Amino acid sequence: MPEMNGLDFFRNAKKEGTLEGNPFLMATSEDKKEKIMEAVQSGVKNYLIKPLSPEIFGDKVKSLLPN
Repeated sequence: MPEMNGLDFFRNAKKEGTLEGNPFLMATSEDKKEKIMEAVQSGVKNYLIKPLSPEIFGDKVKSLLPN
C-alpha cells in the first residue's frame, strides 16, 4: 500500500472502531520476528507470510470463524 503498511492500516482501523468485534488476518512479506510480534501485540489475530498456499490461507481463515 503506497501510503501505509498493513500494520498502520490495522492500527488506524482499530482506532476508528472499524474493526469492532472482527478478527484481523494480516498477509505480508514481512518475516522478521520483531515485526510479527509487534503485529500480534497490536491485536492482529493471525499473521500470514507471503507467498502463501491456498491451504494455509484457508486454515487461517477457518481458525478465525465462529465454530
